Amino acid sequence: MTEWKGSFGVLLSRKGEKMETLTKVIQTLKALIVLLELIRWFF
Repeated sequence: MTEWKGSFGVLLSRKGEKMETLTKVIQTLKALIVLLELIRWFF
């Protein structure tokens, strides 16, 4: 898990758009959580 976070941090700093990328990641995670909740309701 630590290695993954480290490589992810390197990717973010390389892009130089940390906040934009972070926002996209958070939005994607929120969408995934919503999908998981919907799946949980249906099953």
